[in-house]
Amino acid sequence: PRAVVTGEQREPTAPKPRHESIEVVAAWVLRARRIAAHSLCQDRGQLDKYATRFRITAYADGRLVGHRTLPDEERLESLAARIRPLMLPGERIFFKDVVEAVRRRVADLGHTMPQEDADRLDRIAASWAWHTIDDASGSRVLVEQGQPQTPGVVTFAATMAQLGGGWFYTDVAHNSPTGPRRVALEFPMAERFAAAVQMFAGLAGVVLDALNLIEDLDRRGYLELDPEVWISAVTVETGEVEQELSTAKFAPTGTPMPPIGGPAGPEWTTA
Repeated sequence: PRAVVTGEQREPTAPKPRHESIEVVAAWVLRARRIAAHSLCQDRGQLDKYATRFRITAYADGRLVGHRTLPDEERLESLAARIRPLMLPGERIFFKDVVEAVRRRVADLGHTMPQEDADRLDRIAASWAWHTIDDASGSRVLVEQGQPQTPGVVTFAATMAQLGGGWFYTDVAHNSPTGPRRVALEFPMAERFAAAVQMFAGLAGVVLDALNLIEDLDRRGYLELDPEVWISAVTVETGEVEQELSTAKFAPTGTPMPPIGGPAGPEWTTA
């Protein structure tokens, strides 16, 4: 095990378990189908616009004004939550590990992935990395912030991934961004959200592309997944729903609940 030391002695990190390739791919397909079922993923054209479109108008007086279309904040929050496990190295469905699991699964079955499919998988993996990289040297967009009284002087700089990740850690699921995401606190929440729209919409698009490829490979016999992963429910019904119950017991108000898994007393009767 590798010991992690950051200013203080800590316990060694446990080795990451190696899951069977079929388990990883099957679990990922279920999550990817849940992402694909999200309302923001129903219009792929609009999703791609959220991920890529940013228009700049240059005025004669020297002003530059950016224009972008943003979705409802709550919808993006739910999409980001569905995507988030794919971004965490400790998760079984961490995207990088899934890519390797697909390759292993094909090899485990004695197949060789066609070059065209292997190239598609490589492009998908590169696209995922491109949307999540924190290093400014590799980012496609660097956002800089200064002060009106000192034009041209950069006070803070961050990549879109740092701002988008900072939005999730600061404004959605947590309250204390760490590491390279801390710089996101120096930018307004609206700027963090706008970056998150591009980031998570882009990642959702990558998931859709990967799901299409994996489904295609499975259909052609390269993965041999359980058919259940393609038809089992990945969302739930909402509104007024009916649920058939095997049995129900009732007791007078104030009667203590029986222990979980234990027998109910005589005061509990069926309807």
